[in-house]
Amino acid sequence: MLSSSVGYLILLIFGGGFTAVTIMMQRRQGKEMTAEQFSTAGRNVGVGLASASIIAAWTWAATLMMSSSTGYQYGISGPYWYAAGASIQILLFAIVAINLKKKAPNAHTFLEFIAQRFDVKNHRLMLGFALMTNIIVTAMVILGGAIALNSLTGMNIFVAAFLIPLTFTIYTMIGGLKASFVADYFNTVFIFIILFIFAAAVYYKFGVTSVYEGLKNLPSSQHMLTMHRCRAFCLG
Repeated sequence: MLSSSVGYLILLIFGGGFTAVTIMMQRRQGKEMTAEQFSTAGRNVGVGLASASIIAAWTWAATLMMSSSTGYQYGISGPYWYAAGASIQILLFAIVAINLKKKAPNAHTFLEFIAQRFDVKNHRLMLGFALMTNIIVTAMVILGGAIALNSLTGMNIFVAAFLIPLTFTIYTMIGGLKASFVADYFNTVFIFIILFIFAAAVYYKFGVTSVYEGLKNLPSSQHMLTMHRCRAFCLG
């Protein structure tokens, strides 16, 4: 759809923009970047940044593909119940995090708590699980971003897979965890802007009735119940 130069420009703008914002925030705060500040963001992250970070982290390649797939198979109820199931994990994690904060207020990661609570073998086991999880998730996110840039701009997928982590590692090395929260905030803003634009464009161009009729004409019989719900939802 676009030229490959646009893909390079997107990486440059996002990476350079986040780096500039990170440097400006550090100069404005006037705080020395210590190891504690780097790894915990000074233990002073507001509700807004934390919520935006959760949304940005949860809206990854698997979420986009599975919610779209369930939406095509089951209609509106598909992505709705997919999101509802994912929200349970956030609620449980919040409860665990509050209790963990009370018992270990100076901990940086959950592995530090595991090391103090259990023996060395369990600590090494959980360390291996955490490392493998980070590797798998990072690979999936980088590959998903590279495929998206390749599909949108025709950018070489191997070059994109190399530049994506390189570009966004720079501001993270400068600002630490706080830079990641700020980047997640802007990512969340972009996500909502894109959602509102696409939703408004689709219903403005095709209309509610056309969207409903298009879903109704899908051949699968499993859409029958969903169509009644869609009609009640769309047409009131």
